[in-house]
Amino acid sequence: MKPHTVTPACLLLLTGCATQPPPVAHAPGIFHGFWHGLVALPPLIGSLLLPVRVYAFPNEGFLYDLGFCTGFVVGLLVIVTPLIPFVGGFLTRGD
Repeated sequence: MKPHTVTPACLLLLTGCATQPPPVAHAPGIFHGFWHGLVALPPLIGSLLLPVRVYAFPNEGFLYDLGFCTGFVVGLLVIVTPLIPFVGGFLTRGD
């Protein structure tokens, strides 16, 4: 077998060992994911010093992920959008 086919084959074999936790009643869904994504920056900074989780686990899967990613992007846009005039003015002022 060629070396470049051995690594993907080994990775494929190892993925068969992955397990998922059993489903839980009232697991966080899309709206909880959106909220957790929206407020993810302070817990992310806090997780560097404290045992804080940024991401709810176990959750409902794809819908939670979709809400989390959407909330994270919206949160970044809320922070970055007001800064655009200052950065644009700084870059185009010609000094």
